[in-house]
Amino acid sequence: SIPVILCLPFIPSLARYARINHTVDGMSLRTQKTLDWWGDFQETAEYLKMKMADHPGARIAAFGQESDHIFSLLPIYTGLPVYTGGPVPAHTYRFFFLGEQDIGTVRALGAKYAIATNDWGSKLSGVTLKKTFGPIRVYEIEDLVPTLASPVGDCSVSASADAEGGLDIVVSRAKGPCRIRIHRSDYPNWQAEFDGQAITIERIPAHRGSTYAAFMSVLAPGNGSLRIGWVSTRGDIAGASIALTALIIALLLLWFSFKSSHWERLIVFFSPSSEGTRYWATRGVWSVVGVIGVSILAVCLLRASEYRYTFDRHLNEAERTVEVRGERIPCRKSDSDSWVCGQSWDMIRSGFFSFVYDNRYCIFAHPSPQGPKHLTFKDVPLKSRLSGFYGLLDSSRGRGTVNMDITVGDAPPVRFSTRETGYAIGFDMPTQEGIADVEVTVTATQPDWRHLCFNIQVLAEDEDG
Repeated sequence: SIPVILCLPFIPSLARYARINHTVDGMSLRTQKTLDWWGDFQETAEYLKMKMADHPGARIAAFGQESDHIFSLLPIYTGLPVYTGGPVPAHTYRFFFLGEQDIGTVRALGAKYAIATNDWGSKLSGVTLKKTFGPIRVYEIEDLVPTLASPVGDCSVSASADAEGGLDIVVSRAKGPCRIRIHRSDYPNWQAEFDGQAITIERIPAHRGSTYAAFMSVLAPGNGSLRIGWVSTRGDIAGASIALTALIIALLLLWFSFKSSHWERLIVFFSPSSEGTRYWATRGVWSVVGVIGVSILAVCLLRASEYRYTFDRHLNEAERTVEVRGERIPCRKSDSDSWVCGQSWDMIRSGFFSFVYDNRYCIFAHPSPQGPKHLTFKDVPLKSRLSGFYGLLDSSRGRGTVNMDITVGDAPPVRFSTRETGYAIGFDMPTQEGIADVEVTVTATQPDWRHLCFNIQVLAEDEDG
């Protein structure tokens, strides 16, 4: 956010410069039109700041064009939480919303006002056009009460937010265990406690009828106090330590750049040819440096090794078949470390692949025009859940939905579907501990250019993937 803030004073002049250049060169008329309503955007931001003062805890929904990131500046200009219902210029984590603009999602997210450059709300009941600023239309969602948490079972909840962004929820009138929907996207830092005891956070759709489980949920055992708090993970602590060390080194280098004589004396002091007392000090320093270097190397090797069962690492051991008229035909191994199931593009392979804002190791499993494509992983050491992602790579073209069915042992298959290009969608599946086969089946009615990629890990209840 800091680089963006530093650039803000120059945005209007940059907009004028880009508009002139594009006009002179005869390029991108769309860019010119977008930049022409920069003043309208600023007026919209001021209007929303004034109107939202009466609705604490509510959000703004902002629906721009597919490749238009102007609305992503709204939090900076308004100081308000904003839901950008479309592509955003950063893919930060798995359980982000994929651009849903339906009224159910907008209400579940607590958006009191929605802005759009099209007629998004003109035919929706309970939505009123309040004002227009050039091409920007401001809609008000009527009868909205921003919700922090809501009961899915038979109970009542009362929630309040604290200064740290956490939630304190009182569960009452429960006749037994009751599921609570937390109206926020899941993230590894969120931790839940019920009456002081840690409980598991699961995922749930934002509202009834939605199939994308991005919100958090917990199963409250009965009446009591529920706490959702933000806790630093080991990754946060390691990242902060590395950043602090880098800052100290940068300051030292800056100091030495102004005092070259100090740098020369330091080199002489820690030279391996030092004698006497300095000899032992030098040996001590270089020993510490050596230990740190070996430790970093050991950590890198451990990170590179598999300490959780990850499916892309076991693709060679899996059965890879395509089903043609009820018969499963094995895919043939190619020279490029992949398996071809028909035409050259009808293949399976693992590797590093690109989504729009993300690059990930995953299993490329193009849907086959011949029939269902099966990847069967034998004797998987299951724990309490399978956690993973799936999606169509940014190189995908065409239309139509791609389905991925996951079957664990003798259980019924669970279907995941997507037609959005360039987004990795996270999912979790509960499993019983033990050994079982896991089969992934990929199908599509229009398979051409539908580049599906997925990966799955075996995790325990309290593990992060």
